[in-house]
Amino acid sequence: MSKAVKVGLWVVGVLVVLVVAGLGIGGYLLYDKLDEGSITEETYASIHVGQAESDVVRQLPRQQSDLAMAAVEETPAPPKGADCRYHAAKIDAASDSVPVHRFCFAPLTGLPHSCRGVVTPGWSSR
Repeated sequence: MSKAVKVGLWVVGVLVVLVVAGLGIGGYLLYDKLDEGSITEETYASIHVGQAESDVVRQLPRQQSDLAMAAVEETPAPPKGADCRYHAAKIDAASDSVPVHRFCFAPLTGLPHSCRGVVTPGWSSR
């Protein structure tokens, strides 16, 4: 084998290794981004209408899911005067879709205005 062929094979080998490493790192970063701000089904099921906002927020990740925020336009209109948070469900390998959960908070009827709670069931895109 000539020296030029050997150098060419080394270059191709190094490029293949770099591409495979890049795909692996990119896949990990994508999964990490999808998982950020997501909640488990157990967390979703534990939140109910009338529960205080402070109690609910403690159960939710600090950051809303970018994946869920991308689906905001597809959700039904939130209740008047409500502020909503959007979180994707934690994904598993067998799932081909990711449910998006919405939690809306507004002043609770019959309580001082500073008392806010969940005013709609956790809407889900399922």
